[in-house]
Amino acid sequence: MRHRTFPVLESVEVTMPESVAYMGYLSPLDFDCPRLTSLWLTSVRFNYNSPSIGTLRTLGLSYVQLTPSDLRRIARGAPQLDHLHIEGGIEVYDVNFDNGVGRDPLAHFPSLVSLVLEGLPGPQDALLYISAPTLTSLTISASTLFSISDWIAPRPPRPLLPLQTLHLAEVKVDSADGEGGPALYHGRLFEWVPQATTLVLSKCDARAAPLLEYLATAVPVALSALDVLVVRGRETVHQDVLLRIVRHYAQNGHPIQEVKFGRKLREELDGLFVSDLEEYVRVTVDDVDE
Repeated sequence: MRHRTFPVLESVEVTMPESVAYMGYLSPLDFDCPRLTSLWLTSVRFNYNSPSIGTLRTLGLSYVQLTPSDLRRIARGAPQLDHLHIEGGIEVYDVNFDNGVGRDPLAHFPSLVSLVLEGLPGPQDALLYISAPTLTSLTISASTLFSISDWIAPRPPRPLLPLQTLHLAEVKVDSADGEGGPALYHGRLFEWVPQATTLVLSKCDARAAPLLEYLATAVPVALSALDVLVVRGRETVHQDVLLRIVRHYAQNGHPIQEVKFGRKLREELDGLFVSDLEEYVRVTVDDVDE
């Protein structure tokens, strides 16, 4: 490709066709976009050391094999980045590839506000290498959360994430107990987000049962700052489990203030269940309907 300059281009999206069996590569020498703020790549590699990412505010990477070194390069090269979306149905992330021995293993994102991890096997591994002091929202979607057996190997220390909203969507929990059981793993996950005041559960059905059970039984409660619980999707948390979660928080000195349901879901709820729920919380309708 001939080198070209695009002085007003602010957004670039590059996708390799599904019929192509190999991953593409986008060279920063192919183009110059001094005002680029949004870059979305699907099955396309990129030179994260490139100065062309210095103005990015949004970066989306789908089906791109990432390592901790890549994350550190992105964090250094894009200090203004406030939205990072990592998606993959293959082995997108390998924590054993580079453990950062002898130097700071963390990728420090000074401006990151929103982090989305979608379709990853073990998204918690990516979190181990991300420091984001300004993060307000974390979404884990269509991913499998593994239990304690995957935490035996030494890992770097995990800095706390100061987010207010934790969004779990269509997550599946590996139910293998391992040493200590899933509860120990989930406790560690929630310990990372002690300031979370809003928990959004989207289509978290029986596949997420160990996680939901932990919310309903952990002492002390899993998220002590939790004020708002949002439930979305018609195939979602069982009513009995939801009532147990709300009751558990109330009985352990950390009452949840409000439970929001999607509009369609709210219309289908059993009246007796809603009455039982209203003994502990305010029940309202969520602005976002699924």
